[in-house]
Amino acid sequence: FSCKSCPPNTDSEKASTKKSACVANAGYTGFDGLPAEACPVGQYKAITGSSECHSCAATISTSELGSIRCTCNLGYYSPSPSVDGSTCLPCAQGYAANETDLVECRLCPRGTYTSNENTASTACVSCQEHADTMSNGSTLSSQCLCNAGYTGNSTCVACQLGKFKSASGSDACQLCEE
Repeated sequence: FSCKSCPPNTDSEKASTKKSACVANAGYTGFDGLPAEACPVGQYKAITGSSECHSCAATISTSELGSIRCTCNLGYYSPSPSVDGSTCLPCAQGYAANETDLVECRLCPRGTYTSNENTASTACVSCQEHADTMSNGSTLSSQCLCNAGYTGNSTCVACQLGKFKSASGSDACQLCEE
């Protein structure tokens, strides 16, 4: 008498005596004693056995076949990850998540802002050339101010020869005093 291997993607307890003791691994589904199929992308199964795979909610997904839990989509985070992804929250304005399954969103650095008026930004957007924000976490393109030596609103242009601007903002360049 020799031990036999369980079918693909299944396993059994020690000292099992029947092929039907081979049950689907977590992330897989199928009948006991038969090969198990991987849960498709967008579904998960956290436990062993013949139960079916469960679908992830709209703000969450799985990135590969055979997942044992859902992960937060881009633009979302979970301060306390759960198997079904029910704790995924959208990133607030001024924050972004360009990776899945983050426990917190990343604060947009100075010189960037979030482009979404709402939430769930996947990336911080850079200010136009020769402009900067006054702080981290900016939420609007209008918070991008032309650097000193440049003027404008949507486009920052250099002060003309013989003019200057010593502060950030959209103020006009001043004539140099002679």
